Amino acid sequence: MASKKERKKSNYSEAEIDVLLMELQMRGKVLFGSLSGGVTTKSKYVAWQAVTQAVNEVGGKQRTLPEVKKKWADLKLQSKKRIAAHMAKVRLTGGGGPTCKLSPEDERICAIIGEGAVKGIYEEGDTDLLSAEGSEDEGSLQR
Repeated sequence: MASKKERKKSNYSEAEIDVLLMELQMRGKVLFGSLSGGVTTKSKYVAWQAVTQAVNEVGGKQRTLPEVKKKWADLKLQSKKRIAAHMAKVRLTGGGGPTCKLSPEDERICAIIGEGAVKGIYEEGDTDLLSAEGSEDEGSLQR
């Protein structure tokens, strides 16, 4: 039985990653928009095909759509981890100010997915406490 040994594809080049992020920024509303907002599954598929084609034109390697989606998921996960570690350093007790800046790639990914996905919606704390404080103020006014 003759089996061909599959070779691993080479890593993504900086140019491929740059084009991937640029295409995702341009097509973000379609790719990451909700289906209830008028975006169809077919339009998302067509947009991902266009992203894949743009990455293939730059790199010269034939990457498939699932490979490009996987690369985006990996980039997003790694970036979220780096941003979370950076934010933890910034918030250290004793004035642990920012020791280093985020990489331009991390900033671009953060812009694509939105700060809420990375940092959370409220940085001040629990939103239940905010609503409880508001209702206490209203109660004291009524007395």
